[in-house]
Amino acid sequence: MGRIVAVFAITAIVGGALAQSVVVDITGVESRDEQGNPINVVLGVDLGLPNAEVTGIAWDLLFTPNSPSWTSEPHMTFGDTGGSNAYDWDMGNWGGVNNSTPITLVGSDSTSFFVGGDGILQIEFWEDFVDFPGLADGVYGSSLTIRFVPEPSSLALLGLVGLVAARRRR
Repeated sequence: MGRIVAVFAITAIVGGALAQSVVVDITGVESRDEQGNPINVVLGVDLGLPNAEVTGIAWDLLFTPNSPSWTSEPHMTFGDTGGSNAYDWDMGNWGGVNNSTPITLVGSDSTSFFVGGDGILQIEFWEDFVDFPGLADGVYGSSLTIRFVPEPSSLALLGLVGLVAARRRR
């Protein structure tokens, strides 16, 4: 079962929309077995908004593989707690190479998907080739930044509440 992590949210108005982001510290998170294995680390990030739309993921991380594991093998799958895997981040696609040297990756990707009604984004850390069954193939360091906005009907409701409040003040 996953664990809920504490994050700090940053809110801003971008293009008239309520845009938010959370920074998730993944220092010490281990990359272990194949996707779906119950020993994998699964984090739950409470976005605080039911059905929020994730609009982007940025990373600034260090990955240290345990030799002979390679830096091209780790994955992170982002989705909701209902098991809908909406986005798969493959280190091999973002600069991981076939060697056992630690690697630092900085980058971002624009993606768009919705979390469920509980507002929790689930992140599973896993390997596409398992060198050490049941043990860590490597360890992450640093952080991820998740950008998100309220789902459209919630945003419309917030706007309606604002209009009613403004009208009452007159």
